[in-house]
Amino acid sequence: MHPVGYATYRNTIEGANGYLKDTAHEALACPGRRRVRGIAAQSLFVAVLLMAGNFRRTAAFRQMVADGSTAQVAERARRRRVSLNDYRPRA
Repeated sequence: MHPVGYATYRNTIEGANGYLKDTAHEALACPGRRRVRGIAAQSLFVAVLLMAGNFRRTAAFRQMVADGSTAQVAERARRRRVSLNDYRPRA
């Protein structure tokens, strides 16, 4: 039996795979786009295609925020600064 969130995670991964395999953009599933020999060269090209897909997704989100069609990302909480003095026993 699968964990409760398995279907959600699986759908998320499949959606990302479909996004990267889109023939109009990165076309990760088309080997003709990567005509080099060797696993190292293929891995490098796949990494570049993944990076291009991430840039495209980020640019689309930033455009949606600029257009007001989605909520802006919440600010990240400031990191609490801790020093060694905070851990020393008080005399």
